[in-house]
Amino acid sequence: MSSRPVELTHLSTTLVGKDHRAVEQLVQGLRPRNANPATYAAAVNAGTVDDQIRRFRELSEAGVAEVMISLPDLETLDSVAEVISAFRM
Repeated sequence: MSSRPVELTHLSTTLVGKDHRAVEQLVQGLRPRNANPATYAAAVNAGTVDDQIRRFRELSEAGVAEVMISLPDLETLDSVAEVISAFRM
């Protein structure tokens, strides 16, 4: 029997803002009314473009070959595109 490499895939909710102020505004605007802002931010992996690039690089270094994300706010697509662009070959 030949061995085949295992490829890891990571699925996460990702909230991306241009800067820390934008992230804070997104968290405040999207979190459920009774949710603690910090808890909600952690649940959706809220962060700036640079934060997300760093997070996905760490996942890659841990062996993740593919990432699928769920976006809680489609208005952030431009910021998400910046993150994706950092990984183009």
